[in-house]
Amino acid sequence: MKFLCICIFTFILPAFLFAQNEADIWYFGANAGLNFNSGTAEVLLDGALNTVEGCATISSSNGDLLFYTDGVTVYNRNHEVMVNGTGLNGNFSSTQSAVILPKPGTLNSYYIFTTDADGDANGLQYSEINLTLDNGLGAVTATKNIQLYTPTSEQLIVTKKSNIDAYWVISHKYNSDEFIAYDVTIDGVNPNPVISAIGNEVAISNNIGQMKMTLQRNKLAVARTFRLEFFDFNVNTGVLSNAQEIQNPTNFYGIEFSPSGQYLYASYFTSGFFLEGGVVQYDLFADTIEETIASKHVLFENPNEIFGAMQLAPDGNIYITKVDSPFLDFIEAPNEADNSADYIPNGINLGGRNSVFGLPSFIQPFFDASFTSNNLCIGTETEFTALIPGDFNSVFWDFGDGTTSNEVNPSHSYQGLGDYSVTMTLVTP
Repeated sequence: MKFLCICIFTFILPAFLFAQNEADIWYFGANAGLNFNSGTAEVLLDGALNTVEGCATISSSNGDLLFYTDGVTVYNRNHEVMVNGTGLNGNFSSTQSAVILPKPGTLNSYYIFTTDADGDANGLQYSEINLTLDNGLGAVTATKNIQLYTPTSEQLIVTKKSNIDAYWVISHKYNSDEFIAYDVTIDGVNPNPVISAIGNEVAISNNIGQMKMTLQRNKLAVARTFRLEFFDFNVNTGVLSNAQEIQNPTNFYGIEFSPSGQYLYASYFTSGFFLEGGVVQYDLFADTIEETIASKHVLFENPNEIFGAMQLAPDGNIYITKVDSPFLDFIEAPNEADNSADYIPNGINLGGRNSVFGLPSFIQPFFDASFTSNNLCIGTETEFTALIPGDFNSVFWDFGDGTTSNEVNPSHSYQGLGDYSVTMTLVTP
């Protein structure tokens, strides 16, 4: 059967902007890299970073590389070590060793927050970068390795507050059940965290695994080796509540939420004589935790592979590392249930570079409101998925052929071959 395909030009009118293209360039693993400036993943081969686990990259609002780091060394946009850019107190073997955020109230300054590995003495620290130094290539300033708390777990995320230039930096105390959320505003980093004593105690036996936040900033999840824990999060107060958990006989490591916040994805692996790994999906919109546990669906399994970090990308896909692999897997339709999520093994060839455990950490959310589309052929329903990083009241779609919709994730059948300009408009609180 022959299919005639339509061409859809996606034109977006969000009512708010958290960021534009700051997450478009990734460096990770053994000199691996990706560029999302074109709207799809293109391989980069120029990265200087070679690390086992955590890393972070930041680009300009136009998608131009600014700098990147493994939490120990900072590289400028020319892939050279930044001035004063060595000796940060993160760790190449920390799950989320670094995350970068703009310094509130400034145009050219950034913070790098870092975590040490295995509850070691450096704990959670931050350093400041000024991009006006070294002829615009940037330098780490004298504000370097400022300790906030020690010891901490290896988990570290940043989420933006509601509609203001301020952030929560969230980690977890080691040998403790306390999450710590630091308020970062135009006044600087508040050294007194908001503390939530909730969930399980973190120790050497359950310290690995990612922490993630939904795009809606209302739920936080963390992988704790043999369990997943997830909580409600109050973006206004920084407080976590309503602890729930899913236990598992294998090692969880990578986690990520679907853009809708409905599905939680997790990568896992076993170690020892028998090696097996894969990726599972859970439905968090189920009525009870028992129903969420029962919703478990194995998207993909492969013996002899170790699956690592997961990261939602600007193209709407969730990417997954495999240790010492020249490929990344990805989930193409993460808002869909079960096999409709479309797991693509070996979907990205890294051009001779290898992934290891980690992928870059970004502010959550660090993407504009946007959308993706699937099934662009006459005779099939074109499916649109809204990627909305924050609260909204309503959505209005114009499909470019005289028809509209108010559904969040609509489907539409085009009646003729052609070019269509599709607009998604948000009404926000």
